[in-house]
Amino acid sequence: MKNHPNLFYYSASLLFVLFLNSSCTNDSDLLVDYVNDNNQEETDITEEENPNETNKEDQSSKTIPSDFDWSNIPVEFGDSMWLIKEEFDLGGTKVSLPDNVTLNFDGGVLKNGSLEGNGTTIEPTNAFHIFNSVELTGNFSNEYLKPIWFGAFMDGISDD
Repeated sequence: MKNHPNLFYYSASLLFVLFLNSSCTNDSDLLVDYVNDNNQEETDITEEENPNETNKEDQSSKTIPSDFDWSNIPVEFGDSMWLIKEEFDLGGTKVSLPDNVTLNFDGGVLKNGSLEGNGTTIEPTNAFHIFNSVELTGNFSNEYLKPIWFGAFMDGISDD
């Protein structure tokens, strides 16, 4: 009788696959529970650690009119959220923003000037070009400024 090593390997492989299949079926639910528990914990931490959410609710909202005088900003415009829906030409001037202003761009654009922030937050409602020839100076609370806000295409083709 000839020795058939292939038959031995096929049998051992089949037993190994059956063993893995039966040993892992009960553990799959434990893994799902573990992942779901970790996601829930991360969500709770994120909600607790996001102080900007409460600040947004505390800030009064002001829609910036098309005839807004950027060189003479009223005192009551500090500590508020500015909704910018229009295109504004700053005329090459340096605009010093009041304390703790949130600039919320909803289709609006600022161009041709300089903005000096003082605890200022930039929150565009879209990811489009919101600054055209604008220099940002001072203190902004954003962790990152996005190149697309300044006109970068970010398409991998253009030299942004």
